[in-house]
Amino acid sequence: MFSSGVDVTDGVMIIEPNTDRLPSFAIPVQPGTEEYSTDSWFYHDYDSSVSVPLNGYDALRFSDDGLAALEAALIENPTPGDDSPASINGTRNDVGNLAPLDGDDNFVFSFVVDNPDPNQSDIVVNYTIDDQHVLADGYVGRMIQRHDLTPDDLTDENYSYSLVTFGEGDAFIQGVVEGPAELVADYEWYQNSYEIFDTANDSLL
Repeated sequence: MFSSGVDVTDGVMIIEPNTDRLPSFAIPVQPGTEEYSTDSWFYHDYDSSVSVPLNGYDALRFSDDGLAALEAALIENPTPGDDSPASINGTRNDVGNLAPLDGDDNFVFSFVVDNPDPNQSDIVVNYTIDDQHVLADGYVGRMIQRHDLTPDDLTDENYSYSLVTFGEGDAFIQGVVEGPAELVADYEWYQNSYEIFDTANDSLL
């Protein structure tokens, strides 16, 4: 039985995120990408946004190519840890240690999903692999949001881009200890966001 947010048809998983910050998207079903349920007692969601800082990232903030540079850096670095670039069909990545007794390995498929919105990057989706991830089943979707001002209109006080991270699923751990789990997620995604900002900024120097 599929949740209200997930449908699987002809080998494609269609997801309607429980947020206005991400559009609906579809990914190919890979072995171990099991649907989650919004009706589960352990259903949870996670919503975070990190803006490109006002200081130290001028090459990125004031460039007409900033969105493309951030999108490329996000695809290249889709998860915390030692990862490989996301891909259309899904790249198997190990996000490393997330919880006690998880064996220090937690695997996801990292997908790239087309996004037609000109003010947003394509979406990187990290979907947990059943029996190979302590927080299965669920996903984290990530994209770059460009703010309203163009580089020519920006001042030193205006933010230009944010990295949006939204996830949901029905993992027991996150459902039971949601607060501490969110703190861990905040730290991991915050660190990863700055790696992406640094890579994008350096590519424009």
